[in-house]
Amino acid sequence: MTVDKITTVQTALAALGFRLQISGMLDEETVSALKDFQSNVLLEQSGEPDEATMQAIALLDNAWEGKDLPRENREMV
Repeated sequence: MTVDKITTVQTALAALGFRLQISGMLDEETVSALKDFQSNVLLEQSGEPDEATMQAIALLDNAWEGKDLPRENREMV
C-alpha cells in the first residue's frame, strides 16, 4: 500500500470528523478510524483501506474534497 493512498484515506477520514494524524502510515490510530468509518457505512470492520472502503470514501468525496482539515491535522500534511 502506497503512502499516497494512506495519506488520501487519512485526509478523507480527518475531514469527515475522525481524529487521526496525517502520517502516511497505516498505524493503530488509522486502523481504528478505518474500523469506525467502516462500521458507520455498514462495511466489514477490517481496518484496511480495501476496495469497498475506498469506494465508500469516493462516494463521500464531495463531503471532504477541498475542505480545510482540523488544525491539529494540518501540520502533518
